[in-house]
Amino acid sequence: MLILQVLWRSAYTDAISPQDPYLPAFLHQCAVLFPFTSNDGDAAAEDAILALNVRVCELAALVRQGMAEPDVELARVLRRVIRFVLQTLDPKPGRVARTLRHEHFVELLPAIWRLARCADRKDADRLLTAVMRYSSVCPLSSPSKALCIRFLARIVDAQWARQPVHGAPDLAGSQLSELATAWVLGLPKLLWQLRDRNINASAAAADTLRMVCQRTRLLDETSADTLQTSLSTLFCVSVPGKGPVHGPFCLYPPALQQTVLEIVACCPARSPRLAQAVRAAIATAAPTRGIQVLAAEIG
Repeated sequence: MLILQVLWRSAYTDAISPQDPYLPAFLHQCAVLFPFTSNDGDAAAEDAILALNVRVCELAALVRQGMAEPDVELARVLRRVIRFVLQTLDPKPGRVARTLRHEHFVELLPAIWRLARCADRKDADRLLTAVMRYSSVCPLSSPSKALCIRFLARIVDAQWARQPVHGAPDLAGSQLSELATAWVLGLPKLLWQLRDRNINASAAAADTLRMVCQRTRLLDETSADTLQTSLSTLFCVSVPGKGPVHGPFCLYPPALQQTVLEIVACCPARSPRLAQAVRAAIATAAPTRGIQVLAAEIG
């Protein structure tokens, strides 16, 4: 296994072309025992084996990218690779989802993107759905949280952009649209949970919401109204018995505050409740002059 890992890392570092005729044979050598497993309970060994499995996924995605159509043997390997990715990110009910180390997740995402682009609609849907579900179990404090959000944001931007995007996976008619809408509508709640404890993830979530509102056709009128209701909690809400409770907006740095306000500015026919929540937060947030001007334009 160590020899295969060294060989693959060398090939990957040297940026071998996907059309290289030796890559399929190399993949078949690596895939004989894939996925590699360990039953001794040693954490270091399991981590090394997971890294090796991720390398095989990268190699399979690279080989598939270099072929117009996979042959029978490659198609069999690809099915095993896709099954491994799905089981790693989105296990079956009753099994605990594995939280990947950030380094492994960074390496796995490009392979998922390549596989999704080359796969049929069903497999592309399943792969991206698995990433979306993994984003919900990824720890709030993990650097993978921001990475996961930005990866999914690119998928949403490419698939539901108002102008067609070259190279986007063909997901027309898939069930991913409903999941993507639910994921986007859950981002305000995620921002509330994150507060100021993971600014990179908060910035990724806010950037995604702004992009969805400005450049995509993902949200219909009902979803846009739901988003407005959720956004108000980021500023200020009235809790019975407690009075006004300020959201995380007041804790954000100016750049993130501006992004959140730009999301609100993109909302059509802003509700009085949302406008009132913004005014209440601005009154206590000690904002910069630019933030004050933007908030005044919002209402």
